[in-house]
Amino acid sequence: MPTSTGKTFIAELAIIDYLVKYPDKKCLYIAPFRSLTYEIENNLSKELSKIGYTVSTLSGSYEVDQYQDFIINETDVLIATPEKIDLLLRLNPDFFNEVSMLVVDEGHIIGDINERSNLLEFLIMRLKKNINDLRILFISAVMPEQNAKEFSEWLSSNKNNTIFSPKYIDDKVWQI
Repeated sequence: MPTSTGKTFIAELAIIDYLVKYPDKKCLYIAPFRSLTYEIENNLSKELSKIGYTVSTLSGSYEVDQYQDFIINETDVLIATPEKIDLLLRLNPDFFNEVSMLVVDEGHIIGDINERSNLLEFLIMRLKKNINDLRILFISAVMPEQNAKEFSEWLSSNKNNTIFSPKYIDDKVWQI
């Protein structure tokens, strides 16, 4: 879906749905850049805190201090970069027993030729392997339909498990 069309709102609705269905579970939100994690935390906190859920961001390098450990244990929605989630998976794999949903923002970076892209792809594979019944919401503003279907098949074994926003051209709706 293009920028400013409600991707974060869709993620918010999905997160609320899972937190209500699985009150003892947590949601994990991966954003590729630290600045985006803060933006997402700000947006989600405004609404989710009104209904009693906590949203927190983990940031920093390859370390977890006591304060971050407290956040990890007490938050309902944890937002972090792939590097921080990778560290958490290595240091505290039991935390992921509490996770029921994963949101991957800007996931189209998978396939880029760089270290961050590779880490995100391998991290998703490890999370899929280690978390039973993990629900994954993959959002992107710039992914072509064919690529979205390939990602859907990879993530859920169903290439038709995608949603596209309509695009209006000359008063006609076109799917993009």
